[in-house]
Amino acid sequence: MSFVFSKYSANGNDFIVTDSSKTLNSEEIIRLCNRYHGIGADGLLRILPSNKVSFKIEMFNSDGSSASMCSNGVRSCLHFFHHKSSKNTSSYEFELAGKMYNGKVKNDESSLFLNKMNTNFSLKSSLDIFNEDNKSKFLSHASLNTGVEHLCLEVKNIESVDVDKSGKYFRHHDFFSKGVNVNFFEVRGEEVFIRTFERGVEGETQSCGSGILATAIFLNTTDQKDERCFNSLGGKSIVRSTDQGYEYAGKVRHVFSGECFL
Repeated sequence: MSFVFSKYSANGNDFIVTDSSKTLNSEEIIRLCNRYHGIGADGLLRILPSNKVSFKIEMFNSDGSSASMCSNGVRSCLHFFHHKSSKNTSSYEFELAGKMYNGKVKNDESSLFLNKMNTNFSLKSSLDIFNEDNKSKFLSHASLNTGVEHLCLEVKNIESVDVDKSGKYFRHHDFFSKGVNVNFFEVRGEEVFIRTFERGVEGETQSCGSGILATAIFLNTTDQKDERCFNSLGGKSIVRSTDQGYEYAGKVRHVFSGECFL
């Protein structure tokens, strides 16, 4: 059985994007995402037709598990759909994990919009999750949900963080029954530097869009800004804040397309 796909990169995250009608099992997804024996990717995204909105997304982590949100993955899907669509529009409504979202595409940039009215961010602070070794390392913290659960931890020096060690500690903490994505960030003037340990990938990734969104929302609780610039290992991205919600924007690159035999 052949499988046609496109490889995308968004802010350092890479994805296998397809509108194939073939349903993949977890073993096939793991094999396709493997960087030595497959195509290689942080996740696999499947675009399906929808009677309600422009399209529907099925999202999978590289370990074969399903995902409810990946903002850089969504931005890749928007770019993929836009350049295959015959419709004369750049704005789209789509479905992911039973929820409706909006996004748009302009040249090599795409953006995801989170509506404040339709999204319960469930922000929590003063969490009992620290031990004697790490409680003094963080200036502030909060957990919130931007489609997937995130923990945001402010640090003094982003370069000195042991993302793998600290990420694993919080990712598997009993407080988070389903696990959590862990974002370490440092504010430097008008810019935010961020690194993320991602659940499902089980390690540090080049970027995490929903983590960037979560951190922007957390920061706006004490320091409201209309726009923030984020620097991750994968590059720069922007979060814009309005009365209606938050827009996450950045560049997207179609790396190549191909056909794989399963």
